[in-house]
Amino acid sequence: FVAFIYNKFVIKVKIRNKKILKGYKRYYIYANHTMELGDVFNPPIVTFPKRPYIICSPANLGIPFLGKILPFAGALPIPSSISKMKEFREAISKRNIIIIYPEAHVWPYCTFIRDFNTSSFHYPVEDDVPVFTSTTVYKKGRGKKPKIEIILDGPFVKDNSLTRKENIKKIHDEVFNSLIKNSKENEVEIITYKKED
Repeated sequence: FVAFIYNKFVIKVKIRNKKILKGYKRYYIYANHTMELGDVFNPPIVTFPKRPYIICSPANLGIPFLGKILPFAGALPIPSSISKMKEFREAISKRNIIIIYPEAHVWPYCTFIRDFNTSSFHYPVEDDVPVFTSTTVYKKGRGKKPKIEIILDGPFVKDNSLTRKENIKKIHDEVFNSLIKNSKENEVEIITYKKED
């Protein structure tokens, strides 16, 4: 409910290609990480009427305000100890929709895709479920406030002729390329990020 209120009255996100999710019971969504609150509240809008669960760092639970609402938003914190990983993996396997932000850290309004490794891509390969991407882009709006669009893409699926390791790389590369392709639809740059010399 909070997600719908936030979307309707605060950020007013437009979702493109939502129809591609139709007919799929279980799937993973990999998204770029550019909105502190939006990346918590947007997934339920994207997957409605199904509830998504977001894999996140346990450090996020300590963020003022945001950390308090994450458990209600379906957060699945990555355990800090190896002994808890089996339990964490079982929790993921029982959820139908998993959201992952492979860039790991929020860069507000970032208009390019940052490099990310393959570490989270074994989940959909092992579960043998399709993968989609969700790219948040910023369009020209009235005044200084941009219009926000979320572009869905996919599905990307494993190839049974490939090994587990090859499939992990395959899905990673397809996700990365999809996010890059759709990020090119950004029209405004609110914050300029520059590499340090």
